[in-house]
Amino acid sequence: MTTPRRFTGSRANALFPTLAYDPDSHLFLLDDQSLAFGFLCEPLSAADQSNADRLLVLGNLDWPPETLLQVALWTSPDIEETVARMEGLRIETATALLRESTRRTAAYLRAGSTAPLSPAGDLRLRELQVLVTAKLPLAAPQPSAHELRDARELQATALQVLVTAGMRPTSLTADRHVRIMTTLLNWGPQAGWRDRITPECDARRPVRDQYLDYDVGIDVDAKGITLGEQRIQTFSVKRFPDRAGFGLAARFLGDPFSGSRGVRHNALITLTMHFPDPEATRVNLTSRAQWAAHQVSGNLSHYMPRLAHNKRDFDALFARLDHGDRPLQAYLGIVLFTAPEEAAGAASNLRTYWRELGFQVLTDRFFVLPLFLNCLPFGADRGAIRTSFRYRTLSAAHAVALMPVFGDWKGTGTPVLNLIGRTGQLVDLSLFDSATNYNAVIAASSGSGKSFLANELLSTNLSVGGRCWVIDVGRSYANLCESLGGQFVAFTADSDIVLNPFELLQTWEEDADVIAAMVTAMAAPTEPLGDYRTAGLKRALRELWDTHGTAMNVDLIAAAMLACADERLRDVGVQLYPFTSRGEYGRWFHGRNTMDFSADL
Repeated sequence: MTTPRRFTGSRANALFPTLAYDPDSHLFLLDDQSLAFGFLCEPLSAADQSNADRLLVLGNLDWPPETLLQVALWTSPDIEETVARMEGLRIETATALLRESTRRTAAYLRAGSTAPLSPAGDLRLRELQVLVTAKLPLAAPQPSAHELRDARELQATALQVLVTAGMRPTSLTADRHVRIMTTLLNWGPQAGWRDRITPECDARRPVRDQYLDYDVGIDVDAKGITLGEQRIQTFSVKRFPDRAGFGLAARFLGDPFSGSRGVRHNALITLTMHFPDPEATRVNLTSRAQWAAHQVSGNLSHYMPRLAHNKRDFDALFARLDHGDRPLQAYLGIVLFTAPEEAAGAASNLRTYWRELGFQVLTDRFFVLPLFLNCLPFGADRGAIRTSFRYRTLSAAHAVALMPVFGDWKGTGTPVLNLIGRTGQLVDLSLFDSATNYNAVIAASSGSGKSFLANELLSTNLSVGGRCWVIDVGRSYANLCESLGGQFVAFTADSDIVLNPFELLQTWEEDADVIAAMVTAMAAPTEPLGDYRTAGLKRALRELWDTHGTAMNVDLIAAAMLACADERLRDVGVQLYPFTSRGEYGRWFHGRNTMDFSADL
């Protein structure tokens, strides 16, 4: 009889706590006697104090003791949904050049999520996501009806707070959660999430069993973690800025003004907040504050200036606690994902850049895996709060200033034009997504690429079935027009162009205002005609239409106005002279139309 072989290695799924998901309540059951829920939010591209006040409400909710609240900013490489929507808008594109342009654009964007977009820099494309997750303690492995009810109430309240804060939250489902975790843990070019656009979770298997692909292993050493071909490093903040206001987190990923500095690789920035019993915590803090005040009052403070700093810290803390804030313990952790050969340089860049913001950030050693797991959604461990020595006591208001909730503007939502933000966010832009008007202005210094951007705007709108008209002063669009089979009209001395608008008329009632406005522009290009002369012109135009139909021209209009008894109306006939057959512009408007505006460009 043979002995069956047994696998004796460590299974990676035991590292993750998520077991099951209830689609009706959007609640997750975890293996550490916790009930959890979460929200996928959009980063704030701008904010003011009102946003901070609303997020402060989130920190001051009636969380039960031992609750763990995480706010994480994830710079995901998953741009597949945006690229797929961009390609879907162009399925019916008939022009071969535009189809090839779409294909190359999609390939360029996908390549930019794994490698620098240009040799001159190290910026990568990233999809910025804010994850807000909460872990509520349970009295037993299975939640009671009372605990389920309380969890749903907190979930609904937190959702409303995030809505009012402008973060556009959606409840985190098992499908979306698995999608996010797979992008965090699977980095190969053949990763399973790259083949699927729609998030999926198999309801017949534990949630945590679906995180890792079959070709990915977790190798841990003293300096970091290797996931397949990707190197993972964790960083912790040893010293915070002496002063930090709401909005500092807008610089966590990069300089929003120049875009020249920042964290260019994929990163996960997580603020984990532990809510102890507020009354017991306040009693403990009060005794510590009294002791700090006693130390400062003696001569010892002359030899240890740090004692005065401690007292000021307690004064600032109690100023917020007396204002009604809740005390909590917070840990700000950073996870950096790089290729192995880029790990050292990326770590040095991150530490240097955050030092410019006032943070002293150190690379973690010998404790990397627990800290990495702590930064993952639902990964915070209550047992690691004391042993990790990473948590700081703060008030809820102080924690709000550290919440990583800022990111680049993501655009209007329709990927007609694809732009890139200063921290690598893919920006979707369509002028027709606006609820007010469709106007846009491109303003930049000479040689900055205004015509290049306008060319891209034209070609992308054409690729989704639009039509474009361009007034080209410097012939910046002649090559584009020729390449796309458009019509380029140049008014030169040798051209035989005739633009006779009257031949295009079909129904006078529909086109009367347009024709009147056009003739008015001919007669009075620098000043208005006035109501009386405009009315007289419209009367003459209608009489000419009834008599001549589409054969009417500027000569007939000028003659009709000159025949009027009122001198004011005769002035209009005189002013139309440059556009008559004998005027300098007349040859452009007399004769049979030579232009066919049937092309899209």
